[in-house]
Parts: sequence; C-alpha cells; structure tokens
Amino acid sequence: MVGLLYALPTTQLTRRLLAEGRLFSGGEQTQSGDQCTAGLNFETKRPRRDVLSDYRTVLEAIYEPAAYFGRVRRLGRMLKRERAHRMIRGDLRSFVRLLFRIHRAGPGAGGQFWRMLLDCAVHNPKALPYVVMVSALYLHLGPFARQVVGEIDREISDVDSGRWQAPPVERPVEAELLAV
Repeated sequence: MVGLLYALPTTQLTRRLLAEGRLFSGGEQTQSGDQCTAGLNFETKRPRRDVLSDYRTVLEAIYEPAAYFGRVRRLGRMLKRERAHRMIRGDLRSFVRLLFRIHRAGPGAGGQFWRMLLDCAVHNPKALPYVVMVSALYLHLGPFARQVVGEIDREISDVDSGRWQAPPVERPVEAELLAV
C-alpha cells in the first residue's frame, strides 16, 4: 500500500513539526492510523494540492490492472520453487472464489489476471499458487485504491474551492521546546 505521510505521536518527526509550528492540533489528528486518506496531519512545505495530486497519480498508476498484474507476472517468472505446492481443498475453494470475483474487481482486472495466469502456467507453473495468492490481494487493493482516489479527489476539490481550511497548529510552549 501507499499512504500519505502522517506524523505519529512520540516520533522525531512529530517533535520536529511541533517545534516548527507545523503540526495540526491533537483534536484534528486521527487515531485510526489510516494513512491512505487521513495523512498530512501537518502543514506541508509543498502546496497541499500538489502533494494530494501526486499521491492520486501514484495510486492510479500502481493499482491500474495492467500495472498490478504485470508486477505479479514478473514475480511469477522470478520465483524459484524446487517443488510444486500441494493443493488442499481450501486452496481450490479459494481459487474458484477468486475466479468468480476477479471480474468484478474493476474494469480490466479479469483480462489482466488471465493473461498473468497463463504466462505463469507457461513459464513457471510451480509459482502458480503464489501468484494466485498475490492476485487475490487485488480483490481488496484495486477497489480500495479507487475509493481512496475518490476521497482524494474530494479533498483536492475542497482545496481548489477554498472549502479546505488548515486546522489550527499546535504551538509549543517554551518548556515543551526545551524538553524536545
């Protein structure tokens, strides 16, 4: 996964941002640890819109089906397995579920999955169980990335329209600065 930088409590980054007066106040910080949509809990030196736009571009690029399954295809060719994986009933059931669900994971996912699977079957069949496992991750990652892109689009729209206002920043008192 790719996430936005989030200054976690009690880290050197948090102490530095606090000393620079760039850390948003504690009330504005998320406790969920969701760095995909709740990152940037500080004033950025680059314009916030540029950071969000770059993040959006990265998310779209790496979770586009051809790019994702292209990486899985390369993984399948590089894996060196001495012996084949023994299939168990649960593996077969999971594989069949993947076959039914991959086509609903987003436009182009099904075709890219089959292309990758055929490539692995031809070039490195012992790696098939492993590429199938990594492919199954796309059932979550692909749709989740599109959801995050939608949320980032809304935040960019808020920045563009002036609706986004930076939360208040924590201003450390002199004694807190000395402790850092």
